[in-house]
Amino acid sequence: QRNRCNICLLRRCEKCGTIGFTDMTYNLAEFPDIQAGKLWFYFRRSEFRVILNHLPSQAFRGYHYNMEDNTRKTKEDIKPEYNKHNLQDQPIEFYTEKFRGADPEEIAARTHTLYDAEDRAFSLRFLGRDYRISWPGFEITPQLADNSGRVLILRYLLFAEYEAFNNHFISFRDMPSGDLYFGPFQGRCIFRFNHKYGNRRNVFEKVLDGMGAAKVDYADACYDVELLPELYIRFILWEGDDEFPASSQILFSENFKKAFETYDLAEAGGVCLNAFGAWEASHA
Repeated sequence: QRNRCNICLLRRCEKCGTIGFTDMTYNLAEFPDIQAGKLWFYFRRSEFRVILNHLPSQAFRGYHYNMEDNTRKTKEDIKPEYNKHNLQDQPIEFYTEKFRGADPEEIAARTHTLYDAEDRAFSLRFLGRDYRISWPGFEITPQLADNSGRVLILRYLLFAEYEAFNNHFISFRDMPSGDLYFGPFQGRCIFRFNHKYGNRRNVFEKVLDGMGAAKVDYADACYDVELLPELYIRFILWEGDDEFPASSQILFSENFKKAFETYDLAEAGGVCLNAFGAWEASHA
């Protein structure tokens, strides 16, 4: 306990302020201020508190930098706002506000998404289902319950650039700074996928077949899931036996580099696994 944060119990170095996330280590001194401002949207509550309290530089300790104007707030300034919203509500509100101020015609042209100017709504396919997304209100029909999925859609519309699928897949580590974010991705996606379906190959195949994913002739079970138009995630499963434990891998179509930031891919994998679980529960 002596080397852990007395607030959240995450590992940290008392000399340099380096903090540990699962099996990876991040020194926030290496991040530009603007990236430090982004991090709290993507990590768990306790890790956000570490960012506020354990920035390595004494000059920045206790401050949170605003992404837009690089102004800083003390912990006391930000605490009421932070307690009011949970980890999912905060980014939804932030990106919804940006969506309201965006140009829908520019979004449609950049992402190749169909936009009906008369109806003021986008038509977007997400995980095999067609959705209507109103602008500027960001009302999704039919309703999408997964808040992480809503954030992904917002970030896709706001920042993605269309690139056609070229049938090439890359690992998470091949993304920019993939090694940096691999620990959280491995824990949230690969380990979770392996734990859930490693010894239930038949269930995995039933779920993915039912969701209309494309089966690939590779490993013991392999499927390509279309997250968004021409953005595919490949789920690969090697079933365990008496000699070897189950193992798995998750790959991404190469055009993810044009659509999302590296840390978004952990959210994308988690959203898919949530959808698998929801389909399995509804067809039990």
